[in-house]
Amino acid sequence: MKHRLSFIFSVLVTCTLMGFQLKAQDVEVDSLIVESNQKSIEDLVKIKTFYPLIRDVSAVVDYGKILGYLSGVEKKNEIGVQLGIKKNLLIVAEGGYSTLNPNDSYVNADYQVRGIYFRFGTGVRKVIDPKNSLSLSVRYAMSDFEDQGTINVTSSSGLFEPYEESFSRKSLTASWYELVLGSEKKINTKLSLGFYFRLRVMSKYDEQEPYDVFTIPGYGRTFDNTVPAVNLYLRYFFVGNRGPN
Repeated sequence: MKHRLSFIFSVLVTCTLMGFQLKAQDVEVDSLIVESNQKSIEDLVKIKTFYPLIRDVSAVVDYGKILGYLSGVEKKNEIGVQLGIKKNLLIVAEGGYSTLNPNDSYVNADYQVRGIYFRFGTGVRKVIDPKNSLSLSVRYAMSDFEDQGTINVTSSSGLFEPYEESFSRKSLTASWYELVLGSEKKINTKLSLGFYFRLRVMSKYDEQEPYDVFTIPGYGRTFDNTVPAVNLYLRYFFVGNRGPN
């Protein structure tokens, strides 16, 4: 009887020890599983968002130029193309044509200037929320234009004969730089409305004597070395659109 009790006691002790050992193995396995899951989550978190090389392609129309037609002083047409590169880089190209008849060009003069202009630049875009974004870019611009005018001088006393002189200059050029701040709001997946604030800085232009060029297509009046301007535009996306930042 004593031997039987000893045998039973030994079996119970052995089973208990085996149970503790199996429990320890389970805990170790559970720890490994938890650790493995944590590593998997960390790996998922570390995955970076993929941005294609060309994220979007869009065209821009400056609808604010329509107001110039209503005034009768200027006729301007301008269009641009923009590429969204990777996450937030931009490449911009713009072109336009304008005919200007400034009323305050010269005293007793009829003056007109017309020509084409182009702008090229690069910048960055920052998405504020799903509908709004800001952009900052630097652009180089150039213009090829011509001007003409007629100067009329009449003596109020009648002692002198009226004097009239005409001039016409062709193949004139100018170049300048622009710092452009943009704000844009998405209407839908294809259309956006926005505005550009431009600060234009003159580089050089073909100065003339005795009557200098009064204004340059795409730039503005020549007697200002820096010219601020605001453009209103409509953007249409051919490919892609703004995504989350």
